[in-house]
Amino acid sequence: MPEFKMHLPLHPNESQLFLFLSFFPFFSLFSSGTGILSDIQYNNEQIVYDILHGTFDNFTKNVLDDAKPLLIEQDIDRSNFNMVQSYYLACMGEERLAALGPSPIYQALAEFLAKGDLTDILTYLSKKASEPLFGTSVGPDGANPAVNILTIDQPYLLAPSIDYYNDTAFMEKYQSAMVDLVESVVGTNVNEKSLKESKRVGFTLLAKPEIEARVKDFMAMETMLAGLMVKEEDHIDAVRNYNPRHLVDLKKAYPFVHWHKFFRQLLPHSIPVPETVVVSAVPYFDNLARWFQSSPPSNTTRLLKNYFLIRYVYSKSSQLDFKISDLKSAISKGVFNGVYTNPPHWRHCMSSTTSTFGPILSRYFVMVKFGGEGKRKRVLDFITLIHQSWERRLKALTWLDKNTLDMALDKLHKILQQAGYGVVEPDLRSPSSLRSFYDGLVINKDSYFKNVENANLWSNNYEWKQLERPPNKDDFSINSMDVNAYYSAYENQIVVSAGIVTDPFYNDQVPDYLNFGGLGLVVGHELTHAFDNKGRVFNGDGKLDDWWTQSTALQFRERSKCFVNQYWNFTATDDNGKVYHTNGNLTLSENLADNVGLNVAYDAYKTLVKTKPQQSLPGLDLTPDQLFYVNYARAWCGKLTPAYEVSLILSDEHAIQKARINGVVQNSLDFAKHFKCPLQSPMNPSTKCSVW
Repeated sequence: MPEFKMHLPLHPNESQLFLFLSFFPFFSLFSSGTGILSDIQYNNEQIVYDILHGTFDNFTKNVLDDAKPLLIEQDIDRSNFNMVQSYYLACMGEERLAALGPSPIYQALAEFLAKGDLTDILTYLSKKASEPLFGTSVGPDGANPAVNILTIDQPYLLAPSIDYYNDTAFMEKYQSAMVDLVESVVGTNVNEKSLKESKRVGFTLLAKPEIEARVKDFMAMETMLAGLMVKEEDHIDAVRNYNPRHLVDLKKAYPFVHWHKFFRQLLPHSIPVPETVVVSAVPYFDNLARWFQSSPPSNTTRLLKNYFLIRYVYSKSSQLDFKISDLKSAISKGVFNGVYTNPPHWRHCMSSTTSTFGPILSRYFVMVKFGGEGKRKRVLDFITLIHQSWERRLKALTWLDKNTLDMALDKLHKILQQAGYGVVEPDLRSPSSLRSFYDGLVINKDSYFKNVENANLWSNNYEWKQLERPPNKDDFSINSMDVNAYYSAYENQIVVSAGIVTDPFYNDQVPDYLNFGGLGLVVGHELTHAFDNKGRVFNGDGKLDDWWTQSTALQFRERSKCFVNQYWNFTATDDNGKVYHTNGNLTLSENLADNVGLNVAYDAYKTLVKTKPQQSLPGLDLTPDQLFYVNYARAWCGKLTPAYEVSLILSDEHAIQKARINGVVQNSLDFAKHFKCPLQSPMNPSTKCSVW
């Protein structure tokens, strides 16, 4: 067996006693930062960093043998490489960005602030990837997933959760940091280049008292909007948020926007304005319409313009010089998450570049880190083992009646599987496919700000064009270097990125129990989303469909309540000692996926070892079954600031790290058996939750 090292922080006999009380603290000692996931992501970014700081010829020399068949169309590949590298280096040009200061933003500020019509302002901002009052998107129609439809939804506010807007201390820190950022962009102490540009475009720079007044309006407007919004736990309900409306009805219900005009200005001229739009978060739009109706026009105009101004400055500040970008990080990372150390600027540029050119960079990452078709097919085979385990588990359930079981099996059999990298639109194996995908996008090596604006416009147009096309069932909508996987209910598809197919999740050279405790859990988790409280309302074709009988639906809800109640007991404490409880309703889908995913992965492993005996790791007094759970826990361990943990507990559909470890193993009879946890000890309670 190849050498494989796993370092444990405690002697096994000591750790055995520790496990009775909690599985999480034992494994949090493994992590050097926020978690192993973030460590892997950083390593993946380092690989892409080396690629972008080298040459195309250097890249080709480092391609793995398994990926060398992908080295085709090298002239086109080189051209794609140069385009991406130009974008990245423009972002990294510290001297050029410093010389420009905040000047690139002034023309847009002058243009939209001069507009008097709200619809014109919202259209202008939307084209520049800023949607302050409501969001727009294109995706499969829940009633007919063979076609795409346009959806409007409540916006994303800047703070992680609407709960923060009731926290006076938080809002004071937020407001103070926002004043600092806005002053650096539109204050009177900007550099000479920016002074000249502000005069040229007719934008008046602001003294600090004026900035403070406008930021105060921004805070008031955001707080007001937070009070209108649908709570996170209700916003994830696909049935409740599927509300098709004819444009005529939209105009009557929400007259504050000229909807036909808005969409006509937003969509490419070749695409007709759709007659029907899905309205998500209807209560938000109802509340917003009442606010417009009841507020004095002069007050509304002032609040909106100041809100739009500050929000636009915040959204674009990361495209400006490094000092301004750092002030934005002081809000997004410092105020929101309690992390006041700025990462190296290359990580910001890496994030921006992968956001725009994810498919191209995914190709290069895959070729030097993951491999080619051979590796992709091996991962697909591994996914199939977990898929088969899910089917065995489904057939063994006694609480499903035959009709519901038949529909569940039909859906399970129809789940599409993708791994590693996308092979359809664009096909990462083909440089010409990638070139075609980015047709129309213009990149200037000397202007990072313009590059981002061009990318936003290209991305918007690409999305709107999907209204003319059927949904892409083979869509691979994450980057291959991301440490991630997902399930899409509309496509009924599971996707596993190349970036997560690495230690400690997966390695061809280690014992199977480690791979099943790592990637096996991930795959089982994503498959479970097809049948959790959100995914279960879709059928095998991705259509919103109540295919459950009344009795089994009731059983599902009753069994789910156990998880809701269990996870409410996991808490986080902020720097002031205030305790926050995990929202068992908000996190239910992810908690179900964690619990079922681990059981499905373990069952798949136990099926495999019947024909493939496993060796223990040398030097460790732990059995293969114990190491299965050890590797599971390693994946989720980490250390977070109290502020960051609270922000997650208020906003994230995933439970906090200790809940994702302890909560799952508390429900596992196999874990208790293999670690010999006494009955009614914290890690082996007598009450255990189970759905699937």
